[in-house]
Amino acid sequence: MPKTVYVILVLCLVGVSIHFFGGEKKTEIISVEIKPRAVVADGVSKCRIIATVKNAEGARCVGHVLSFEIVKGTGAIEILAGVTNAKGIAIASYSTNQVPDNNETIIKVTDRSSNSSLSCKAKIKVLHPRVKKLHLSVNATPNRIKVASQETAMITARLTDENGRPLAGRMLRFKVISGGGTLFSLRQVTLVTDMEGKAIASYTPGKVTGIATIEVCDPSNPKVSGSVEIIEE
Repeated sequence: MPKTVYVILVLCLVGVSIHFFGGEKKTEIISVEIKPRAVVADGVSKCRIIATVKNAEGARCVGHVLSFEIVKGTGAIEILAGVTNAKGIAIASYSTNQVPDNNETIIKVTDRSSNSSLSCKAKIKVLHPRVKKLHLSVNATPNRIKVASQETAMITARLTDENGRPLAGRMLRFKVISGGGTLFSLRQVTLVTDMEGKAIASYTPGKVTGIATIEVCDPSNPKVSGSVEIIEE
């Protein structure tokens, strides 16, 4: 019975599968192209994931079933043509309404018709939606806390656009400007807004009474900032 050995390489958005059947070598190659290379995280903008499968002679492989999946990041994939056509091409589209970590989503395309499950990965850059003006609100609950019992206050910051729509996936920096307390045991933390445009930090007072001031700002746009005071009794 012939022994099959395969190797999968992923390099420069190209996957190579090498098969050995009784000494005869057969090679298949899958490549992935993203058009455009970046997409805006507004839930509407889309980019196309174009996968091409060829054999060792460079001929297009027709009728191969390909799967598209997100292995890192956010968003959703819509399969437009999951089986390679006469040009050896299968197509899907990608969209998201949330910016992932490092502004990057990684897509994996796998040839399910191949004995070796030939696959290839591609990166999609995700951009923040452009907004004319940002609004940042900051509040503390409660705004009076007991130092002796080490009560905590929740600092909630909410980031919206000029139309009041929440902005998710944005970094906000929380900093203790005055007072002896900390945010998660630190004087400064950076958090990411959720789907409601909110980021929440916990403030714990120090050992002295007074008024603590916590400032929140967008690190990429320091003019977008707000602050809140907490009375430490």
